[in-house]
Amino acid sequence: MATPIKATPILSGSSSRKFNQVLVSEQTQKVSTQERQRIQSLVEKVLTKKVAK
Repeated sequence: MATPIKATPILSGSSSRKFNQVLVSEQTQKVSTQERQRIQSLVEKVLTKKVAK
C-alpha cells in the first residue's frame, strides 16, 4: 500500500525570507564554462574506464 503524501507546510516570516534568499542565490550561482568542461572531461574519463573493464 502506498504511503500517504503529507501536506506541504506554508512558510511565513523569517523562514519565508530565508527560503527566498536561498532561491535567489542559487539562481545567480552559475557554473563557469571552464568548470563545466573540467567536470565533463572527468565524467568522460570515469565512463571510459568503466566501459574498458
